[in-house]
Amino acid sequence: MSLSTYSAQPVSFVSSGLFVPSAFGAPKWVAGASHSGKHVCFKGLHMQHQSQQLQTGKTRRNCLLGGLGLFVTLFNMRAMAAVDDARVQYRKGIQDFVNGRVQQSVEAFDKAIELEPSYADILWQRGLSLYYCDRFEAAAKQFERDIRLNPRDTEEAIWRLISQARTGLGFSEAQKQIFPVEGETREYMRLIYDVCRGSVPLQVLEEKASSTAERATPNPGILQLFPQNQGGYDRNQFYYNLYAGLIAEAQGRAAAAQMFLERAVNSPYSKEGDYMWFVASVHCKLRGWNT
Repeated sequence: MSLSTYSAQPVSFVSSGLFVPSAFGAPKWVAGASHSGKHVCFKGLHMQHQSQQLQTGKTRRNCLLGGLGLFVTLFNMRAMAAVDDARVQYRKGIQDFVNGRVQQSVEAFDKAIELEPSYADILWQRGLSLYYCDRFEAAAKQFERDIRLNPRDTEEAIWRLISQARTGLGFSEAQKQIFPVEGETREYMRLIYDVCRGSVPLQVLEEKASSTAERATPNPGILQLFPQNQGGYDRNQFYYNLYAGLIAEAQGRAAAAQMFLERAVNSPYSKEGDYMWFVASVHCKLRGWNT
């Protein structure tokens, strides 16, 4: 008996060995169409097949979502691990610099940037390490990147100027290219910046660096909490000596540079733990000066 006797709808053959209707509306029963010796309800089989397809689709979707979720999780874990590794390299770069290993410091900072590229625009410490590797052009570029991210950073502008001066450009020419900075609230840093841009004579800075009266106003609250920390009194004079020395060296006045930078290193401000004190210390060690 022909299958067409029971339905005008065409049927199709699937890999299961069963005939199933290729469209809705197929007859419920088809004589002679059997599987395992039993008559098959085509409508029921069709719905079962649909259910299997839906279930398979859901399973595939769930597997896909699960796989995607696992991928995202693994990606995030790897990214977090990279950030952690970058922080390790960053800390290594700091420690290497403090101990005078400036080349190793640059390598560690470069590795940190390789692991976490966002560090490239904020690692001003890398600029300092490059400076003390005599890579003045690279140092100037690092400071410039930092300034473009934070235009209010006065010290970055000063270090860029000093780095450019050491490239062979000369201090006077570098002054003409100093980045404009506004909003500096620290009086001592405003003075240093004004000297660097040429609006205040260098003599004013050097006189303040040599004066024992130039001391920061003590903060009674801080001293009450940390009575052992007396270095805060000498912050102004430390910075005056540090930058007077750096400017003198950029101008080729080695004796004056040594005098001012040794004063900075020997300042009671060393107790503050300021990174810039370590800069002065590393500077003197690399130059072979006795401090």
